[in-house]
Amino acid sequence: GARQSPKQLLESIIAPSAKFASGYEMIVITTKNKETISGIVMEESNTKVKLKIGKSDIREIDKDNIDSRKTIPSGMPPMGNALTKREIRDLIAFLSSLKEE
Repeated sequence: GARQSPKQLLESIIAPSAKFASGYEMIVITTKNKETISGIVMEESNTKVKLKIGKSDIREIDKDNIDSRKTIPSGMPPMGNALTKREIRDLIAFLSSLKEE
C-alpha cells in the first residue's frame, strides 16, 4: 500500500507479468559465448546487469556480452477471471491499507 497506487495494484493482480516490482524480475541471459545465466535483477545500468543467483551468489554481466535476454513470466496467475469485481475491489482496498511502519 505504501509503494504502489491502487491502479498499480490492480495491474499487478490482473496482469502480473506486465510489470515487475524492483527485485522481482527474473531473467534468463545467454552470453555471446553461449553461457546461460538466470537470476533476479538486482540492479541495471546502461552497461551492466547485476543478478542474484540462488540465495547468495551475485553476478554482474556486461551488456556488451549479452547475446539474448528473456524475462521469465510471473508464477502468479492473472486473477481477473478467478475473482469477481467485488473481490478484486476488496483485495485492492486491503492491499492499499497496508503501510510500512
